[in-house]
Amino acid sequence: MENTSYVALSRQTALWNRMDVVANNLANMNTDGYRAQHSLFHDYVVKAPGGEGPFDEKIAYVQDYGNWRDTRPGPVHMTGNPLDVAIEGEGFFRIDTPEGERFSRLGRFHLDNEGQIVTAQGHPVLSEAGEPFFLAPNERDVTINGDGSVSTENGLIGNIALASFEDQQKLRSVGHGLFTTDQDPQPVDTPNLVQGGLEGSNVKPLQEMTNMIEVQRAFEATQQMIEREDQRLSKAIETITKTR
Repeated sequence: MENTSYVALSRQTALWNRMDVVANNLANMNTDGYRAQHSLFHDYVVKAPGGEGPFDEKIAYVQDYGNWRDTRPGPVHMTGNPLDVAIEGEGFFRIDTPEGERFSRLGRFHLDNEGQIVTAQGHPVLSEAGEPFFLAPNERDVTINGDGSVSTENGLIGNIALASFEDQQKLRSVGHGLFTTDQDPQPVDTPNLVQGGLEGSNVKPLQEMTNMIEVQRAFEATQQMIEREDQRLSKAIETITKTR
């Protein structure tokens, strides 16, 4: 008799986790370079207690087993900062960090005290040669072309390296817009960069608000079912007790 409550509780747990994902999407709807995430669910089927034959009753619980990332690019908004760079199309910037090479869609760069082009956390942006970009103290005019070439008033200093991956769902977020993966990065044949712009979040606020309302209503409906089942069990126990 407890199976109904267990199934309902498994659904509530899955809905709670989905609400966390939706809330995180809404919290990052204005975070540049953020990619929305969505929950994955499937049935977890087991035999009913006491069932031993091949045609015995089965119980299907709800199980969430991970999230998938929306890989569609976000809209590009212009900032006017010459070291802000947006990627239109595929690819990730290659970033050198103390923990190893990482990858990012967030192109909010600046010059550090040594003249390196770095991320907001101070990690160097890598060129196709696998080296950081250095500007001389007297260089001021930085031009980043659509093909990734970087030049100053003194000429070309390198090309920004972009990496692509066979399966973007295997990229793992490590914070600050950075990702890591066990996959081997592949070069992007035809880069398309926009100087003075940043890629915004691809979260759709109205859709996420709708998802939040749906999850809340489903959670409340499941809670009501649990309460009705509890009342039914209580009445059944009371009736059995009175007949003895």
